[in-house]
Amino acid sequence: MANPPAQVPLPPIPQLPNPRVFDPSAQLPARLQLRIDSWQNNPPASQFQTYGPISGYLHNKFPSDYFLIKPQAYLSSVSKQPGGHHRIDSHGTAVDQDRQYPDFTVCQFFGADSDNTPGDVVRVVYEIGTKTDPLSKLEVLRQLRTYLQAITARRYDEWLLGVGQVGNEVYLFSNQHSGTFLSAYPNIDWISLFDHRFTDQLNQIRDLGYANDQVLSLRQNV
Repeated sequence: MANPPAQVPLPPIPQLPNPRVFDPSAQLPARLQLRIDSWQNNPPASQFQTYGPISGYLHNKFPSDYFLIKPQAYLSSVSKQPGGHHRIDSHGTAVDQDRQYPDFTVCQFFGADSDNTPGDVVRVVYEIGTKTDPLSKLEVLRQLRTYLQAITARRYDEWLLGVGQVGNEVYLFSNQHSGTFLSAYPNIDWISLFDHRFTDQLNQIRDLGYANDQVLSLRQNV
């Protein structure tokens, strides 16, 4: 009988920064904390440097017991045709062919697909731009508005948060108070990723998902 393979020792875990700079309450793993903390003085130049750490952060912030983080999730306008020229998007809705792919969506879900009609509830839409492009902020906001309008036009009137990120700055759209998408903080433009108002908004919408989970789960299965 062959001997079992020797267990490879794990490399040492880096020492955590003290204090943690970005979202201390999230208790991120040390390496992820160090990477995002470094953006305070050295913001990521492109979206490609941003995707991985933000993906890791969202998975930590929105646990998979209740939420799915969908990278490049397929969105489109709802299909008006009774059959034929439409497809099913990543949230379980029949749609037309005008495709849209936000960088990340955070969705509340309720179990197996067979028990999950009409689909997952989108809570956050996250779009990332490139810091070195002077038009990136305008383009990120344009795309983000398009995605948010596509979701709310076809699905539900749930509170939805839109996040645009360029470098170490974020812009927050919310329909929480007005029903239309406005800046989450009136008269506030782009803010630092390290501003507590960013994580406050994520915490609030996550906690709303927790609070509404049983009600939405029953509604989904009627």
